[in-house]
Amino acid sequence: MQDQVRVRAKGGSSNAARLPRSASRRHGHGRRRYLGTWDNESILELQRLAGNAAVAKSLVGSRRNGRVVAGVDMIKVKEAPSAPPDGLKSIRALKKGAGIMGYTVREISDNPPILKPESPTKSGEGWTTRARPVNYFGEPKFDEYWPTKGRHKIADSNYLDIDDRWEKKLHVGEDEHVSDSTLAWEQTWKLVAGIINKLAEEPGPPQASEDAARKNLFDRYRKALPEPDLNPEGDQPDEDAQRKVLAPDNGTLFWWMFQTTVVRDTRDYHKPGTDATFEGNDTIAHLADGGSQIPGPKSPELLKEVRKKFKPGEKIKDT
Repeated sequence: MQDQVRVRAKGGSSNAARLPRSASRRHGHGRRRYLGTWDNESILELQRLAGNAAVAKSLVGSRRNGRVVAGVDMIKVKEAPSAPPDGLKSIRALKKGAGIMGYTVREISDNPPILKPESPTKSGEGWTTRARPVNYFGEPKFDEYWPTKGRHKIADSNYLDIDDRWEKKLHVGEDEHVSDSTLAWEQTWKLVAGIINKLAEEPGPPQASEDAARKNLFDRYRKALPEPDLNPEGDQPDEDAQRKVLAPDNGTLFWWMFQTTVVRDTRDYHKPGTDATFEGNDTIAHLADGGSQIPGPKSPELLKEVRKKFKPGEKIKDT
């Protein structure tokens, strides 16, 4: 499987070619990035090519997903099972021929939830303010592609047989990327948006000045955040200061968590083994478990482990 993520700019326009605010990331069944086409690979290299990766593209369709992640408001997943004989080749064509066994597209708009105070008002007891409600913030969307049961043509005289068991396993591997990234979003942007909207319900305690009322609002915000690395700098951090901990850029806790799913690929969790049989001049490859882990660690377990390694300003290796 392979996974790529696209960040969409504010207002919805795609900015996947622009760094650092947008970036492409790949991960999936097997080695990531550009591995070479099947036409140039021998049957002995099938094990290296069998894998999972992810690629950033805009979605061509979507639906509510209740199977992978439960209890999420409007997470959209488009599933695209790809049938033989050309299903696997069509998946690889999306990645310009790279040798992969599945493909997951992750997309999120560059709209993190930002705390903005309402204009303070004065009563007999002093100045008060509340947060401006967050009516919209970016939500992830996903495309999942995986080859279905049958004999897929790889190149002249080279084929890959996929049985029921491996069709399901490859699908599960793509689902793991969706689950990882959705949970990361829930633990960061969705959590922050919930705190802001809670602070929008009623004003805080009266303060001696407008400035003190705004400062008190941010104090209450910081105290409500369970993650110190989500705390922006400053008494009254502006949007830029808040984006330094929330933006989809390398070095923020949000991006580290959202990119945690690449670890499934760098650790070869989604890399099946292979064996081969021969029918006349044709070589028929078959997938085997090898050292793969599909399913692998649950999303809460994986994110908790990788979260401990976060350092502001750094990125997960090989993303």
